[in-house]
Amino acid sequence: MAAPTYDSQAWEMVANFVKANVSKAIVPTGTQIDQPNDSYTLPSLPRDRLTSGTGAGNFNCFSDLKGASATATTSYDLQSIVDPLTNTLTFDIVKYIVILNWATTAGYKLLWDGTVSNAFAYPFNSIATGKIAIPPGWTDGTLIYPGRLILGGGSAAGMVVDATHKVVTLDAGANTIAHSLFVVGVDT
Repeated sequence: MAAPTYDSQAWEMVANFVKANVSKAIVPTGTQIDQPNDSYTLPSLPRDRLTSGTGAGNFNCFSDLKGASATATTSYDLQSIVDPLTNTLTFDIVKYIVILNWATTAGYKLLWDGTVSNAFAYPFNSIATGKIAIPPGWTDGTLIYPGRLILGGGSAAGMVVDATHKVVTLDAGANTIAHSLFVVGVDT
């Protein structure tokens, strides 16, 4: 499936996602975020300047997902995911993946579980028992500063997604944890 064609507004959203010198990832407590331009920006990423395309330093698709893991797991299939413009994407290469943990309660860690069937295994280096903990954030009573995991780079190889390495599963344990998952990559 070919990647969708994005208009200038969509590319502006992605440019905001990857631009350097972004220092805040905060929102007023209880605010629903619909787009990266809605009063907050994503956490700082390295100074990669990703542009349109499929090679080194390029991307052609992105997704911005929000969910809540309620005493269970939430799974996302990177080969069947919807972008902010409602296009269905099939990521073949991930350039960046960002997971935000919006919980502010101590101990409310969100686990990225690499042990599930068809797990997106790149960050776990094929370790069958791999899990990554994303710690909770904190609040000053007005703003939430989420816990975060940022993984990626602009290389042409990126992180390969295929039929048996495609599922991102987030586990909240016995807690209910709101989270955001941002993916920038290539759909060939």
